[in-house]
Order: sequence, then C-alpha cells, then structure tokens
Amino acid sequence: MKSSVPAGLRLAFLAAPQHRPALPLHAQWASVRFFDPSRGWSLAAAEATLFRPDLTFIVFDDSFDPAAVKDIPGTRVGMVVRPPHGAAGPWPLASWRESIALTTWYEPPPKGEPEPFAIIPLPVDRNDLAPPDFKQRRIVVPRWAAPSTEILERLAKMEELVVLEPQGRVDDQLKILDTSGVFVTTTYDATGRLDPLPLHAMGRGLLVITTTAFAPLWGFEPEDDYLIRPEHSILAAVDEFLRIPDTSRAVRLRAFQKVAEFFDADEVFQRLTVDALISIDAARLAPQGGARLRSVK
Repeated sequence: MKSSVPAGLRLAFLAAPQHRPALPLHAQWASVRFFDPSRGWSLAAAEATLFRPDLTFIVFDDSFDPAAVKDIPGTRVGMVVRPPHGAAGPWPLASWRESIALTTWYEPPPKGEPEPFAIIPLPVDRNDLAPPDFKQRRIVVPRWAAPSTEILERLAKMEELVVLEPQGRVDDQLKILDTSGVFVTTTYDATGRLDPLPLHAMGRGLLVITTTAFAPLWGFEPEDDYLIRPEHSILAAVDEFLRIPDTSRAVRLRAFQKVAEFFDADEVFQRLTVDALISIDAARLAPQGGARLRSVK
C-alpha cells in the first residue's frame, strides 16, 4: 500500500488537541503537519495554506468555520467523528460540505445525509506504544461513565483505582492507561461512540469491561475482545480479572491485535489517503462528475 502513495505527499490535519492521539503524526509515508483550530479556524487554516498540503483532513466540531478553510489548497476531507450536534443544535452539515470534497463518518449517517466515502471511527496512534504488559492490575474508570459510588468504593478496596476527570488532558489520561490493566466504563450509548478512550485502552492491552456493546460496524466481539457486564456484575468481573488473570489474557491479547490490525492510525489514514486521491481522480474523469470510489467500511 505504501508504494501507492505519491512521493512527497503533504498531509495536513485540522483537529482539536484531544484528537492528536488518533492521528498519524509520525507517518513515514507522507509529510504530516497538525494545525490546532482551537486558537481559531482562520489562523489554523492560514497556517495550513502556507504548508500547501495535497490532502487536508478536517475533524469537525461545534465551532467549525467552513469559510475559513475554503482556500486551503488540495483536497479537503471532512470527518464526522461523533454525533453531529452540540449545544446549539444539529451541525449544518449541508452548508459545511460546500467547503470540502469528501466526508467520512464514524457510523452510518442518518437518513437524508449523502453517503460518505468512508466510515471509520478515529483510530489509535500506535507510535512508540509498548507491547501490552499483562502484569498490570490498576483499575481505570472515567468519571463521566463511572458506576455507582458504592461500586467505586469497593473497586478502590480491591486494587489501585484511578478515576479520570473530564477536564484532564488526553495525553495524561493515555499515560495512565499505559500502566493499567483494566478499564471499566458504564454507558448507555454504544461503547466508543461518544468516548474514544475504550478503543485506546484496548490498543494498549487493557481489559475493557463495559455495560454496552461497541458499535457493531467496528467489528469488536463481546467476550472475545471485551466484556459486557451489567453494572451489578462489574465487581465480580474485576475480581476475576485480579484473582485469575489468565482468564482475561486471551481477551486482552485479541483486542490489542484487532486494534493493531484495523485501527492503527498510520494504516487507516494511509488507506483513506489513497482512496481519497483515487475518488477525486475518478470524479474528475466521470462524464457527470458522479463516480466515487468508497473506502473500506
């Protein structure tokens, strides 16, 4: 696949800092630059324009300004990586699409939206990640998806417990995952749909215990790659993880391998880049400009 990428390709990412751990910023197959729109979309777009990218991936958020990015050269790809709405209501995706050539989604879009050229959640930057350490036992729970106070107190008596706070820096949260063994999350939406940390946890070899399945399209299998347990059974699952670690080793290893194979940021964005370039060329050659090749879903 690497031979399919044109030599000297320039790749830009416009994304908020919390998305950096999902981007291939250390890729060897392209010259990659990251631009932070949290300082203002116009400033980030101006810096990207000076870089003169061949392809720009734009991770949408509530503040996205389509007018700011329209002069960035090359092909612009918009990325919907979470439910497309915020405090002000649904995102005006129809008007945003006027400033981009292609759109990717993390799940099938709702009825009425044009079909995306690819469906892929933000993956995991595995650069410099160590192989999983199956001796790690520390328990990690995100405050925003924590079980009841009683369960948290009992988990803290079982093993060292770290509760991640929502205002914490993503890099600091990932460092905690690097030296932990189990990630517990209680959610009533599809796991990973609103929170990328379970995917990052599996990419580091942690056992993920959750109350709800991952989005089916992502390909993770309950009991094979992670455990689904109702909240009242979380303590028993963690107790088994601590007492008989061999029972979870295979699950942790399969999850780690699946993330490495299908969710490695370097490989994912290399495929998306090649597909985007092919899709744009096909559209230019089509009599009505309607041909569009879709990436792997």
